Amino acid sequence: MWKLENTIWGLYPRRFRIDDTNKVNNRGFWQRFNELLAKEWDETIGLYLEKFADWLLDPFTILEKFLPFAEYELGTLPVLGNTIASRRRVLNMAMVLYKHKGSKKGYEICLRMIGFTSATITEHTNNFGWDSPTTLDDPNRTLDGRCRACSDYSVNLTGTGPLNPQWMDFVYNAIVFNEPINAKLRVVNYNGQPASFSITVWVNGNGDLVYNNVWDPSLVLTLDSSGNLVVSGPNSSKYSIVNGDLIFTF
Repeated sequence: MWKLENTIWGLYPRRFRIDDTNKVNNRGFWQRFNELLAKEWDETIGLYLEKFADWLLDPFTILEKFLPFAEYELGTLPVLGNTIASRRRVLNMAMVLYKHKGSKKGYEICLRMIGFTSATITEHTNNFGWDSPTTLDDPNRTLDGRCRACSDYSVNLTGTGPLNPQWMDFVYNAIVFNEPINAKLRVVNYNGQPASFSITVWVNGNGDLVYNNVWDPSLVLTLDSSGNLVVSGPNSSKYSIVNGDLIFTF
Protein backbone atom coordinates (compact mmCIF):
# COMPACT_ATOMS: atom_id res chain seq x y z
CA MET A 1 0.00 0.00 0.00
CA TRP A 2 1.18 3.51 -0.82
CA LYS A 3 2.03 5.47 2.34
CA LEU A 4 1.74 9.24 2.54
CA GLU A 5 4.11 9.19 5.52
CA ASN A 6 6.94 8.03 3.26
CA THR A 7 6.38 10.66 0.58
CA ILE A 8 4.93 13.81 2.14
CA TRP A 9 8.26 15.47 2.94
CA GLY A 10 9.44 15.02 -0.62
CA LEU A 11 6.48 17.13 -1.80
CA TYR A 12 7.91 20.25 -0.14
CA PRO A 13 10.41 22.51 -1.97
CA ARG A 14 14.12 22.00 -1.28
CA ARG A 15 14.31 25.21 0.77
CA PHE A 16 12.01 23.73 3.45
CA ARG A 17 14.40 20.81 3.92
CA ILE A 18 17.43 23.17 4.19
CA ASP A 19 15.80 25.63 6.62
CA ASP A 20 14.11 23.01 8.85
CA THR A 21 15.34 23.40 12.48
CA ASN A 22 15.64 21.25 15.61
CA LYS A 23 16.85 18.29 13.63
CA VAL A 24 16.96 14.81 15.21
CA ASN A 25 18.62 12.05 13.15
CA ASN A 26 18.77 14.56 10.30
CA ARG A 27 14.96 15.12 10.44
CA GLY A 28 13.86 18.61 11.45
CA PHE A 29 10.81 19.67 13.41
CA TRP A 30 8.71 20.52 10.36
CA GLN A 31 9.53 17.21 8.69
CA ARG A 32 8.71 15.20 11.81
CA PHE A 33 5.45 17.13 12.33
CA ASN A 34 4.26 16.51 8.76
CA GLU A 35 5.22 12.85 8.87
CA LEU A 36 3.21 12.40 12.08
CA LEU A 37 0.16 13.96 10.40
CA ALA A 38 0.69 11.77 7.33
CA LYS A 39 0.97 8.65 9.50
CA GLU A 40 -2.32 9.48 11.18
CA TRP A 41 -3.90 9.94 7.74
CA ASP A 42 -2.47 6.58 6.55
CA GLU A 43 -3.96 4.76 9.55
CA THR A 44 -7.42 6.37 9.32
CA ILE A 45 -8.62 8.08 6.15
CA GLY A 46 -6.06 6.35 3.96
CA LEU A 47 -7.26 2.95 5.12
CA TYR A 48 -10.83 3.76 4.09
CA LEU A 49 -9.73 5.09 0.72
CA GLU A 50 -7.73 1.94 0.06
CA LYS A 51 -10.83 -0.15 0.80
CA PHE A 52 -13.19 2.14 -1.17
CA ALA A 53 -13.75 -0.27 -4.06
CA ASP A 54 -13.98 -3.32 -1.79
CA TRP A 55 -16.41 -1.77 0.69
CA LEU A 56 -18.63 0.15 -1.73
CA LEU A 57 -18.39 -1.29 -5.25
CA ASP A 58 -17.51 -5.00 -5.27
CA PRO A 59 -20.74 -7.05 -4.76
CA PHE A 60 -18.89 -9.78 -2.87
CA THR A 61 -17.05 -7.50 -0.42
CA ILE A 62 -19.34 -4.48 -0.10
CA LEU A 63 -20.19 -3.77 3.53
CA GLU A 64 -23.52 -5.34 4.47
CA LYS A 65 -24.98 -2.00 5.57
CA PHE A 66 -24.45 -0.64 2.04
CA LEU A 67 -26.20 -3.55 0.26
CA PRO A 68 -29.64 -1.82 0.16
CA PHE A 69 -28.10 1.24 -1.51
CA ALA A 70 -26.33 -0.88 -4.15
CA GLU A 71 -29.55 -2.78 -4.84
CA TYR A 72 -31.47 0.49 -5.16
CA GLU A 73 -28.92 1.89 -7.61
CA LEU A 74 -29.27 -1.19 -9.85
CA GLY A 75 -33.06 -1.04 -10.06
CA THR A 76 -35.75 -3.62 -9.32
CA LEU A 77 -33.79 -6.85 -9.05
CA PRO A 78 -35.56 -10.12 -8.19
CA VAL A 79 -35.26 -11.53 -4.67
CA LEU A 80 -33.89 -15.04 -5.26
CA GLY A 81 -32.76 -15.96 -1.75
CA ASN A 82 -32.98 -15.02 1.91
CA THR A 83 -29.29 -14.78 2.75
CA ILE A 84 -26.70 -12.03 2.40
CA ALA A 85 -24.72 -14.33 0.08
CA SER A 86 -27.69 -14.71 -2.27
CA ARG A 87 -28.17 -10.94 -2.39
CA ARG A 88 -24.50 -10.53 -3.29
CA ARG A 89 -24.86 -13.08 -6.12
CA VAL A 90 -27.85 -11.20 -7.56
CA LEU A 91 -25.91 -7.91 -7.42
CA ASN A 92 -22.97 -9.53 -9.16
CA MET A 93 -25.25 -10.89 -11.91
CA ALA A 94 -27.37 -7.74 -12.27
CA MET A 95 -26.14 -6.78 -15.74
CA VAL A 96 -26.54 -10.37 -16.97
CA LEU A 97 -30.08 -10.54 -15.56
CA TYR A 98 -31.09 -7.30 -17.27
CA LYS A 99 -29.43 -8.36 -20.54
CA HIS A 100 -31.48 -11.57 -20.73
CA LYS A 101 -34.65 -10.32 -19.00
CA GLY A 102 -37.80 -11.68 -20.69
CA SER A 103 -36.01 -14.46 -22.57
CA LYS A 104 -35.83 -18.18 -21.86
CA LYS A 105 -32.25 -17.74 -20.77
CA GLY A 106 -33.31 -15.02 -18.35
CA TYR A 107 -35.78 -17.40 -16.71
CA GLU A 108 -33.21 -20.19 -16.53
CA ILE A 109 -30.48 -17.99 -15.01
CA CYS A 110 -32.79 -16.71 -12.25
CA LEU A 111 -34.20 -20.14 -11.44
CA ARG A 112 -30.78 -21.78 -11.32
CA MET A 113 -29.61 -19.02 -8.97
CA ILE A 114 -32.37 -20.02 -6.53
CA GLY A 115 -30.76 -23.44 -6.25
CA PHE A 116 -32.62 -25.76 -8.61
CA THR A 117 -30.57 -28.41 -10.36
CA SER A 118 -32.04 -27.51 -13.76
CA ALA A 119 -34.61 -25.07 -15.10
CA THR A 120 -36.16 -25.15 -18.57
CA ILE A 121 -38.99 -23.26 -20.22
CA THR A 122 -41.47 -25.02 -22.53
CA GLU A 123 -43.53 -22.89 -24.91
CA HIS A 124 -46.95 -24.18 -25.99
CA THR A 125 -48.64 -23.80 -29.36
CA ASN A 126 -51.63 -21.47 -29.35
CA ASN A 127 -54.78 -22.52 -31.20
CA PHE A 128 -56.95 -19.58 -32.16
CA GLY A 129 -60.67 -19.89 -32.84
CA TRP A 130 -64.21 -18.88 -31.97
CA ASP A 131 -66.42 -20.07 -29.13
CA SER A 132 -67.01 -23.79 -29.11
CA PRO A 133 -69.77 -25.54 -27.13
CA THR A 134 -67.18 -28.09 -26.01
CA THR A 135 -64.36 -25.77 -25.02
CA LEU A 136 -66.08 -22.68 -23.59
CA ASP A 137 -64.42 -23.24 -20.23
CA ASP A 138 -61.01 -24.21 -21.60
CA PRO A 139 -58.54 -21.62 -20.18
CA ASN A 140 -56.07 -22.35 -22.99
CA ARG A 141 -58.48 -21.56 -25.82
CA THR A 142 -59.20 -18.12 -27.32
CA LEU A 143 -62.82 -17.12 -26.98
CA ASP A 144 -64.29 -14.30 -29.07
CA GLY A 145 -64.82 -12.12 -25.99
CA ARG A 146 -61.21 -11.73 -24.90
CA CYS A 147 -57.64 -11.68 -26.12
CA ARG A 148 -55.37 -14.56 -25.28
CA ALA A 149 -51.72 -14.44 -24.39
CA CYS A 150 -49.24 -14.40 -27.26
CA SER A 151 -47.40 -17.29 -25.66
CA ASP A 152 -48.34 -19.89 -23.06
CA TYR A 153 -45.45 -21.55 -21.31
CA SER A 154 -44.55 -23.94 -18.52
CA VAL A 155 -41.63 -23.81 -16.10
CA ASN A 156 -39.92 -27.15 -15.52
CA LEU A 157 -37.66 -27.46 -12.48
CA THR A 158 -35.63 -30.29 -11.01
CA GLY A 159 -34.01 -30.48 -7.61
CA THR A 160 -33.21 -32.69 -4.66
CA GLY A 161 -35.02 -31.06 -1.74
CA PRO A 162 -38.73 -30.61 -0.99
CA LEU A 163 -40.39 -27.39 -2.07
CA ASN A 164 -41.45 -24.92 0.58
CA PRO A 165 -43.33 -21.60 0.56
CA GLN A 166 -40.13 -19.56 0.59
CA TRP A 167 -38.62 -21.32 -2.45
CA MET A 168 -41.86 -20.93 -4.39
CA ASP A 169 -41.88 -17.26 -3.45
CA PHE A 170 -38.44 -16.94 -5.05
CA VAL A 171 -39.74 -18.78 -8.15
CA TYR A 172 -42.61 -16.31 -8.32
CA ASN A 173 -40.16 -13.39 -8.10
CA ALA A 174 -38.12 -14.86 -10.99
CA ILE A 175 -41.29 -15.23 -13.08
CA VAL A 176 -42.52 -11.69 -12.36
CA PHE A 177 -39.09 -10.26 -13.22
CA ASN A 178 -38.88 -12.09 -16.57
CA GLU A 179 -42.43 -12.61 -17.82
CA PRO A 180 -43.18 -10.70 -21.04
CA ILE A 181 -46.26 -8.48 -21.00
CA ASN A 182 -48.51 -10.82 -23.00
CA ALA A 183 -47.21 -14.23 -21.94
CA LYS A 184 -49.12 -16.58 -19.65
CA LEU A 185 -47.75 -19.17 -17.28
CA ARG A 186 -49.61 -22.49 -17.41
CA VAL A 187 -47.90 -24.49 -14.70
CA VAL A 188 -44.70 -24.93 -12.71
CA ASN A 189 -43.48 -28.52 -12.72
CA TYR A 190 -41.05 -29.86 -10.13
CA ASN A 191 -39.31 -33.16 -10.83
CA GLY A 192 -41.89 -33.97 -13.49
CA GLN A 193 -44.99 -33.20 -11.40
CA PRO A 194 -47.04 -30.00 -11.06
CA ALA A 195 -45.93 -28.01 -8.03
CA SER A 196 -49.05 -28.42 -5.89
CA PHE A 197 -49.69 -28.06 -2.17
CA SER A 198 -52.49 -28.91 0.24
CA ILE A 199 -54.27 -26.04 2.00
CA THR A 200 -55.51 -26.63 5.54
CA VAL A 201 -59.12 -25.50 6.03
CA TRP A 202 -61.33 -26.05 9.07
CA VAL A 203 -64.37 -24.67 10.88
CA ASN A 204 -63.68 -23.44 14.42
CA GLY A 205 -65.96 -23.61 17.43
CA ASN A 206 -67.72 -20.38 16.43
CA GLY A 207 -68.62 -21.77 13.03
CA ASP A 208 -66.07 -19.60 11.22
CA LEU A 209 -64.13 -20.90 8.24
CA VAL A 210 -60.40 -20.78 9.08
CA TYR A 211 -57.53 -21.19 6.63
CA ASN A 212 -54.01 -19.89 6.07
CA ASN A 213 -52.55 -19.98 2.57
CA VAL A 214 -48.97 -18.72 2.36
CA TRP A 215 -48.87 -19.74 -1.31
CA ASP A 216 -51.66 -17.42 -2.38
CA PRO A 217 -52.75 -14.69 0.08
CA SER A 218 -55.45 -13.57 -2.38
CA LEU A 219 -57.43 -16.78 -1.80
CA VAL A 220 -61.02 -16.28 -0.55
CA LEU A 221 -62.95 -19.28 0.77
CA THR A 222 -66.64 -19.21 1.70
CA LEU A 223 -69.45 -21.71 2.26
CA ASP A 224 -72.65 -21.52 0.22
CA SER A 225 -76.12 -22.13 1.65
CA SER A 226 -75.68 -25.87 1.10
CA GLY A 227 -72.39 -25.99 3.00
CA ASN A 228 -70.27 -26.41 -0.13
CA LEU A 229 -66.84 -24.82 -0.24
CA VAL A 230 -66.63 -21.92 -2.70
CA VAL A 231 -63.20 -20.84 -3.94
CA SER A 232 -62.77 -17.30 -5.30
CA GLY A 233 -60.00 -14.85 -5.99
CA PRO A 234 -57.75 -14.05 -8.98
CA ASN A 235 -56.16 -17.53 -8.87
CA SER A 236 -59.33 -19.57 -8.24
CA SER A 237 -58.71 -21.67 -11.37
CA LYS A 238 -55.53 -23.05 -9.75
CA TYR A 239 -57.50 -24.82 -6.98
CA SER A 240 -59.07 -28.24 -7.00
CA ILE A 241 -60.46 -30.69 -4.46
CA VAL A 242 -58.86 -34.13 -4.63
CA ASN A 243 -60.01 -36.85 -2.21
CA GLY A 244 -61.36 -34.18 0.10
CA ASP A 245 -58.15 -32.14 0.06
CA LEU A 246 -57.97 -28.59 -1.26
CA ILE A 247 -55.00 -28.47 -3.65
CA PHE A 248 -53.24 -25.38 -4.99
CA THR A 249 -51.28 -25.89 -8.22
CA PHE A 250 -48.70 -23.17 -8.74
